[in-house]
Amino acid sequence: MRCLEKCFHLYKNEFLLFIFWLVSQFILSNYYGIRIANDSRRYIALASQLAVDGDIVFGKHFWYIGYIGFLALCFKAGFFFSTIITLQVVLNGLSCLALGVISNILFKNKKISYVVIFFYILFIELHSFSYYILTESFYISMLIFSFLIMIQGSRLIHYLIIAPFLLITSLIRPSGCILFTSFFLFLMTSYWPLIKKNKYIFYSLVFIFFSAGLFLLNIILKNFNIVNEYAKGETIFRYSSAKLSVNGVWIPSSTEEPLIQFVQFVFYNPLFFSKLVCFKLYYFFIHAKPYYSFYHNVYILSLLCMVYVFAFFGFLKSKIKKQVLVFICLFIVLQAAMVGLTVEDWDGRFLMPLFPFLSLFAGAGCFLFFVRFRKIITKRMNPTR
Repeated sequence: MRCLEKCFHLYKNEFLLFIFWLVSQFILSNYYGIRIANDSRRYIALASQLAVDGDIVFGKHFWYIGYIGFLALCFKAGFFFSTIITLQVVLNGLSCLALGVISNILFKNKKISYVVIFFYILFIELHSFSYYILTESFYISMLIFSFLIMIQGSRLIHYLIIAPFLLITSLIRPSGCILFTSFFLFLMTSYWPLIKKNKYIFYSLVFIFFSAGLFLLNIILKNFNIVNEYAKGETIFRYSSAKLSVNGVWIPSSTEEPLIQFVQFVFYNPLFFSKLVCFKLYYFFIHAKPYYSFYHNVYILSLLCMVYVFAFFGFLKSKIKKQVLVFICLFIVLQAAMVGLTVEDWDGRFLMPLFPFLSLFAGAGCFLFFVRFRKIITKRMNPTR
């Protein structure tokens, strides 16, 4: 009994966070159960075909190969949907633990890690995706694992070894290419002293980076008909009440390459395009939606305002490696840019991959803020000290 009491005393915070996570999962499990969404059906169909035939024509679904492969392995093993959901929940729990380890590595303070995990669990909407046969939960868990193994290395051989793991994570969903792009800049920042000494290496890397970026942008534009979406004036995908007026908007010819169409649309409709992007980013960052309930929006806005304020404070005050900071900032900027240039989905799920990183800075900011606040109060109460 004394041994248990001692263990509880030593790991009290870990135990309380685990209980908090467990209770949240119990509530979510009872509310959601197993959810099959519209997108789920195509993943299931392709994964079933891959599990049976061992080969499929992916087409535009190539960008989901990581999740389709995961489902195919589960089907091959004879798992039911309930087992797949359980696996996603377990991975979610392990990602919470991994996020705490990441925080400990970056901030060298275990107390900050507890706050980081608390913020991460508190955004319960993120964890609800574990109960859907969708890419979100699996991608976010793998994203956290990828970030953990990435920041633990310092040699080129380490980054070459983990590159395949990051590539698999990048192919779970189309926006996953942001991970690999950010990783590329992470490497450039890590080896900047060496790169800037050799202009040929520098220009070669810049050429590769921009060429790959344009190639990927053209493929994404081709597969998802972005210009057609612009022509609808939707600021939230498939929500007609938040549309912008499209009167006088010039539409490029559909015979042109997708990238050319995109450039032409922006060039001939600069004000409309700017307004469209701003509204998408507005709904993306506030996450609240006109069709959510009043209490749902209050919860979202209260939590996100607190997270954004503390994250900004944490960003200014915390000291982490430059290459890690570059990776996080670029990931956030590119994810936001992707939404601004494509669509803000009706359920706001594109914000979810940012929350692990926002939780890191918010946890650090919250802890440092209250440490400073306590020092000020103590100094005022004891002016002679």
